[in-house]
Amino acid sequence: MKRLMTIFFVLILLVNIFTFFACRDRSIGQPAAEPTDTPTPTRTFTPAPTNTSVPISGMIDDFSDCDGVNVFSGPWFSYGASGNTFTDPPITITPGYAGGSDCAIKIEGQTSASCDYGVCLSNALLAGQVADLSGNTGISFYAKGNGTYKVLIISPAITDYNNYQYTFNISSSWQQFNIPFSSFTQSWAPQVPVPISDVLKRTTHIAFGQTTCGVTFELVVDELQTY
Repeated sequence: MKRLMTIFFVLILLVNIFTFFACRDRSIGQPAAEPTDTPTPTRTFTPAPTNTSVPISGMIDDFSDCDGVNVFSGPWFSYGASGNTFTDPPITITPGYAGGSDCAIKIEGQTSASCDYGVCLSNALLAGQVADLSGNTGISFYAKGNGTYKVLIISPAITDYNNYQYTFNISSSWQQFNIPFSSFTQSWAPQVPVPISDVLKRTTHIAFGQTTCGVTFELVVDELQTY
């Protein structure tokens, strides 16, 4: 019994010594790393990049190269509501207004009896960038063909398709149109008016629309420019 008590006492002593030195190693010399609270990273707001408007003026496309893109590499294209038939893509033809080997852009087709918004011939001014036309007074172009059309200024400032537009008539002979921006209007009174000055600062396309239903049409455009 006495021997067992001695062994028990020695074991208790060893445990206390081990515990003492274990705690001592943790508190002096090379301390063990204590867990720390890792701060949760805060989310910082980075403003989305803005598409800065590029000022342009003068000639947009004289079609002298006959390649279907304007002087800023912006393409011409056509689109229309279901049921209408039209040239897609539009074609360049010779001669243009200047004669000789000069070209012009042409679209033709047939609008259906219920043609919705009709057919459009459109040019992406800067091929993806936004153009600033606010330094100009108006738009100029030559046109011929048949029927009544609208020239439209397309801008992301307009969100309800109520684009600024101007209506004009053409004949089989070339005719020049010089249209001040002050003559462009919207089709209906918007609930939240957008001034044309805002539209001109952020323009993506100039388009020519045929919105008369149930007609055969032909439109040829040349020498599109601002002034």
